[in-house]
Amino acid sequence: MRLNTLVEHSIPTDDLPTSGHRHWSAPNYLLLMDMAAFGFGWSALPRWLVSRYSGGLLKELKVSGWPRRSAVDIIWSFERSLGPAGAWLLDSLVPFAGE
Repeated sequence: MRLNTLVEHSIPTDDLPTSGHRHWSAPNYLLLMDMAAFGFGWSALPRWLVSRYSGGLLKELKVSGWPRRSAVDIIWSFERSLGPAGAWLLDSLVPFAGE
């Protein structure tokens, strides 16, 4: 998980490599959300998390190509049938196959 910051000046202020922006890492979404709220930059965050915990401090950016889709492979054992949660997940994902 990471947060991105655009760098407006071209003179480095530290020994970090520069490429016009910096990346900040965090171990969880809550910390990324706090960093974005405090002005560190922007990050892709779950909408439910932002609406519930950001206190209105964050705004969704409309960006071409977002939200982006991720390919998911569905595999399971032929020796055991799917349980209720697995069957629900499979039924939920199959309509998106091939997109």
